[in-house]
Amino acid sequence: MKKTVLLLLVGTIFQQLVFAQGKVTFKPEKPKAGDEVTVSYNPQGTKLADANEVTLLVHQFGVLLSSSDEYKMAKSGKDWTAKFKMADTSKGAFVRFSAGEEKDNNSKKGFVVLTHDASGKIVGGANASVGLVQMYYGDLVGVEADKEKSFELVRQDMEDNPSLTREYLTDYIYAINAVLKEKGNDLILAELASFTNPNELDEKQLNAVVQGYTRAKAADKAAPFQKVLMEKYPEGSAAQAPKFMEFRSAKDLEMKLKVGEEYISKFPKGNYVSYIQGVIVNEYIKAGQFDKAIEYTNTKIAKPTAMNYNTLAWALYEKDAELKTAEELAAKGVELGRGETVNPERKRGFWETMTKFKQSNLRSLGMILDTYGAILLKLGKNEEAVKALAEAVELGDEQEGETNERYVNALVAVGNTKEAQTKLEKYMSGENATAKMKELLKNVYVKQNGNETGFDKYVAVFEKAAFEKKIANLKKELLNEPAPQFSLLDLDGKKVSLADLKDKTVIVDFWATWCGPCLASFPGMKKAVEKYEAGGKVKFLFVNTWENIEDKKKNATDFITKNSYPFHVLLDDKNEVITAYKVSGIPTKFIVDGKGNIRFKSVGFGGDADKLVDELGLMIGMIQ
Repeated sequence: MKKTVLLLLVGTIFQQLVFAQGKVTFKPEKPKAGDEVTVSYNPQGTKLADANEVTLLVHQFGVLLSSSDEYKMAKSGKDWTAKFKMADTSKGAFVRFSAGEEKDNNSKKGFVVLTHDASGKIVGGANASVGLVQMYYGDLVGVEADKEKSFELVRQDMEDNPSLTREYLTDYIYAINAVLKEKGNDLILAELASFTNPNELDEKQLNAVVQGYTRAKAADKAAPFQKVLMEKYPEGSAAQAPKFMEFRSAKDLEMKLKVGEEYISKFPKGNYVSYIQGVIVNEYIKAGQFDKAIEYTNTKIAKPTAMNYNTLAWALYEKDAELKTAEELAAKGVELGRGETVNPERKRGFWETMTKFKQSNLRSLGMILDTYGAILLKLGKNEEAVKALAEAVELGDEQEGETNERYVNALVAVGNTKEAQTKLEKYMSGENATAKMKELLKNVYVKQNGNETGFDKYVAVFEKAAFEKKIANLKKELLNEPAPQFSLLDLDGKKVSLADLKDKTVIVDFWATWCGPCLASFPGMKKAVEKYEAGGKVKFLFVNTWENIEDKKKNATDFITKNSYPFHVLLDDKNEVITAYKVSGIPTKFIVDGKGNIRFKSVGFGGDADKLVDELGLMIGMIQ
């Protein structure tokens, strides 16, 4: 009976994924690996109904997501069509449709086409992979994952196709642990029972067995597999882990250098070489040892990238030190950055379409050009600065506020106040104006008009336009769904419940001490706490989660104390709350209204602290 129920559930999930009022069809209906698939799409009744152009996005998967591609669709009558080739190793694909910023992804359920065998049956593992992709990469493929339902797809496929256990072992164990937690230990042990001879397994499978037994608290059973793993793969990921963790735990530069060099010497092609080298360079910079940071980059890093040189040049720029050296470093970065746009060293990621890949490389070039232009401006090389910054602004689609600001400063420096004014009017009317642009515009206005008479009325037009755009865009993001309730302990050991904060607007911010973007956002979040909590109607909760460390409370406490942040931190030790909120990446913030409903969800950090504070203020104001 249980298995029948699971089959019915799986069937229901798949129908939800594929069928949406018949608006998407695949030919052949049962494609095989290597087949060309024609996708037909009828957008009637969707946001794309009146689109002049539609793009097909295809995310193919094997065990997990393997590639992302896009195809321009052709219109025939009311339908749009495009073709793609099912890869030889593909088990299926998620598809969705876009027209500019608008996307149709079947109301976040997704459209899926699965690979079939010669007899017309769905290939083993295809449904499991659908579930795993939903759990791992839901945001990337435009699907909102329900982990429990996704897990049933995985478990059912493993029951129906036991021969696939080895191929899916690592990810199946992850899925069991993510959804069932400790209740899944018996299932993990049952799956691992068939593995009796560790010598028959490859590195990935050995790792999976060891991790599975460890998670199921059966270290004795893991031991023989761990022994073979270390013997057969002395430079493998498991062998690297202890030294890498030792590096992460090192408290000062001297110890990081020592442990880092030990790691690189022992594992010259190790998984963490680039990370370790980047940390060491940043530690030199923090210590003010710029010469050593530069020497390390040039002598220890095998192939320094544009971003390596950007890090060094920007550090010198911020300290206003050795600007001539900074100029040389930035120029080298620009040279490498241009090379990356033509002949990239970096391989395209499975999550990137070719367009996104090229855009990413161009954005990187834009970043180093921004640094280069900023340095030239400080050196008084204003004409060269204008040229570099104009290109940086163009590559950033005029969306990078600080780059735009530097470009305007450069225009003023060369006496082109008319162009500076035109640009400032445009930027002040948009969503990416910086805090300093109003004063810049005032200075330019006075230069153009001889005095500041009428300026306030003049600038109010642009500020109003910017405000209206921000509100209009935020309205598109408005949600109204019940927030999962939770009770967690804070750093003082006191229990804090969301239910106890009824009638307040609550900002729930998920973060971790290892998360770079989380930490980068904290100066802005500090300003937000100090600005909005004072009235008593707003409460910020910083939920520490996804930490892979023994003493999580001490880890969070030490970080908060060291940085003097006025944050109310809660400990999501078992990662249950972040799972309940279906978070796939951090930092992620939820703005919950006084009735306990999620009204906004904000993912990531754009890099501008003032913009973050203002945006939170608008969100709070809209729902109070």
